[in-house]
Amino acid sequence: MKSFGKSVKGLRINNEDKILIDDKKKLYVVADGLGGEVAGEKASEIVIETFKEYKNENPKEELLRLVKLAHERIRKMIENEPSLEGMSSTVVAVKFENNKGYVVNVGDSPAFLLREKKLKMLTPLDRGHFSFLLTQAVGFNIEKIHENEFEIKENDKVLLCSDGLIDNLEKEKIRKILLNEKLELAVSKLINNALKSRRSPDNISVILIKV
Repeated sequence: MKSFGKSVKGLRINNEDKILIDDKKKLYVVADGLGGEVAGEKASEIVIETFKEYKNENPKEELLRLVKLAHERIRKMIENEPSLEGMSSTVVAVKFENNKGYVVNVGDSPAFLLREKKLKMLTPLDRGHFSFLLTQAVGFNIEKIHENEFEIKENDKVLLCSDGLIDNLEKEKIRKILLNEKLELAVSKLINNALKSRRSPDNISVILIKV
């Protein structure tokens, strides 16, 4: 299993995205902070620091525990500092264990699986039907934590990203880049193409894992 990831600020002043690549634990996370520059950075940092505490237990239960723990920590910070109200973060995480992938997601940072030339989204996006407004985020509302698990096969590619990628690139463009390029070049091409489109000025974060 190989991985590569990168996070850039795009056209924003600050980068409120954070990523975690832990090849030893086979754990990968993207968090996209919300609520203003300082608050957004704090929220995504809390999510990533919480996931660094992953314990080698039941993957499904542990991923859910960490989402809930990050949510509690952000809410606690807001209680202590009410000016941070509105601070929250998306999260998408994948853990590989025993030939399976386990995914959790809250918000609009998606996970994709590329297998046999087909690109499939592994988790839904928490967005309104007619807008990009989030219906869920860690620190705001985690009523429904999305989960998925799948058998992994040789040559599978799993993509985690923030909405800065999917708001700038069509799914078919993403599929072609993943299909034709090696890890590092694929990540660079995804980010560069997203930056060129200029549809969204958002931060862009990408983690790509090849089984």
